Amino acid sequence: MDELAKSRWNQRRTLLAFCVMLPLALAYFGIRGPMRAVEFRQFNDFLSPYIQTKAWLRGQDPYDPRVVARLWPAETDVPAFVRPESENGTLPARRGIPSPYPLTGFPLLAPLAMMPWPSASLVWFAISTLSFVTIVISTPAVARVPMRSTQAGAIVLCALMLAPFHTAIALGNLVLVVFALGMLAWLNVGRGSDVWAGLLLAAGAALKPTVALPFLICFAAMRRWRTLTIALAAGLALFLIADLRILSAGVHWAHSYLPNSQRMFAPGGIDDFTSGNPTRFDLLNLQVILYQVTRSTILSQVFAWMIAAGLLLRWAIHYRKMEGAEASLFNLAVVGTISLLPFYHRFYDGCLLLFPLAWAVTQVRGRQRKIARNVLIVAVPFALPGAAVLQALAGGNSILHDLAQKWWWQFLIAPHQVWIILAMAVLLLAAQAKTAAADSVESFNRREGNMLRTRKPTTGAEGLIH
Repeated sequence: MDELAKSRWNQRRTLLAFCVMLPLALAYFGIRGPMRAVEFRQFNDFLSPYIQTKAWLRGQDPYDPRVVARLWPAETDVPAFVRPESENGTLPARRGIPSPYPLTGFPLLAPLAMMPWPSASLVWFAISTLSFVTIVISTPAVARVPMRSTQAGAIVLCALMLAPFHTAIALGNLVLVVFALGMLAWLNVGRGSDVWAGLLLAAGAALKPTVALPFLICFAAMRRWRTLTIALAAGLALFLIADLRILSAGVHWAHSYLPNSQRMFAPGGIDDFTSGNPTRFDLLNLQVILYQVTRSTILSQVFAWMIAAGLLLRWAIHYRKMEGAEASLFNLAVVGTISLLPFYHRFYDGCLLLFPLAWAVTQVRGRQRKIARNVLIVAVPFALPGAAVLQALAGGNSILHDLAQKWWWQFLIAPHQVWIILAMAVLLLAAQAKTAAADSVESFNRREGNMLRTRKPTTGAEGLIH
C-alpha cells in the first residue's frame, strides 16, 4: 500500500510540474518564435527562395543577384544594400542572397511564388507552424511512447524550449518543413507505405538536402531500398522539371550558382568559418573550432570530415546491436547529431537535436539513465541562442569585449554550441557501446545456460571415470 501511494504521489507531482512548465514553455516559444515572425515578415529567410522561384517561373536566372534585385516584391521595402550589392556582385557573400538552395525546390515552391508576397509570407508562416506541430506530434510516435504519457509531455517541453525551433519559425527558414517531411516519411515507412515515404523524403531533400540527410542514411542502414529508389526517382523528376524549364528560356543557371556559392564560403563571406566572418559562431559545424587550431581552411575541412566519418563508422559497427523500441529514435538521434558536424549548418538547423533529447527522455529511468541525463544536461544551453547572446553581451561590455578576443574564448566559449553537439554525439555512441556490451554478455550467458541444460548427466561407471 505504501508503494502504491508513493507511486500515485509521484504521478501527481509529475503532472503538477508539467502543468506549471507547459504554460511557461508555450509563452517562451510564442515570444521567441511566432511573435518575432510577425516582425520579420517583410524580410526573412523565405524571401530569397520566394523571389528565386518567381524568377524560375519567368524563365530568368534564379541565382543572379541582379535578377533578385529586379524582382524584389513591391509590397515590401527594398533594403538599401540590395541594389548596389547586386550590381557589384557582393550580395551573395554579404547577405547570402540569392540563397544556394538547390534548383529542385522551385517546382515545390511555385504555388507560393504565384501569390503576392504578403499572402505568400503568411501562408509560409502557417506551413512552418504546422510543420512544428507535426514534428512535436510525430516524435513521440517515432519513440513509441503514448501521446498522453509523461514521456510524451517531456518531449513536447523539450521541443518548445529548444531555441533553434524559435529561430527557424521567426526567420521563416525551410528547415522546419524539411524536418516535418522527414518525420512523415519515417512514419509512413513504419506503416509499410514505401511510396508515400519516398515521395515525402524526395520533397524534403529537394528543399534542403543537408537536413534530409539523416533520414536518407538511416533508411539506407535499414535497407529500405524501395523507399530510397522512389525518393531518387522523384528527386530526379523534380530536377528535370526545374532544369528543363530554365534551359528552355536559354538560361544556364550553373554559371551563377557555382560562383555565388564560392563567394558565400570565401574568406569573409557569410558562410565562412574562419576569423574573417564575424558571425561564424552562429555556425554549428566542426570547422569553426578546428580552424582555431589549424589556421587552415583545407585542414579544417579534412579533419572535420575525418572526425564525422569516424563517429559515423563507430555507429555503423554497432548498428545491428541496437534493437527494440528505442532503435529507430536512437539511430536518428546519432545520425542527426553527427550530420551537423561536417556540413555547413546554422543555429536553426539545431532543430535536429530534438532526436537525442527525445531519446534521453525515454531513457532517463532506463538502463541508460546516466548517459541520458548527461545528454539532457549538456543540451541546456540550446534553450538560448548562445552565440548571439554572447556576441550581444561582448558588444555592450568592454570587459567582455576584451575577453572575446582571447584565443581560449574563441576556441571554447564562443563556439560552445559545436562542442555541445560533439559531446552529445560521443555520449550517444557511448550508450550504444554500453548496450552492445550488455547484449553480448546477456547472449553469452544465454548460450552457456542452454549448453548446461542440454548436457546429459553422467551416471555409473562413466560418472566415476569423469
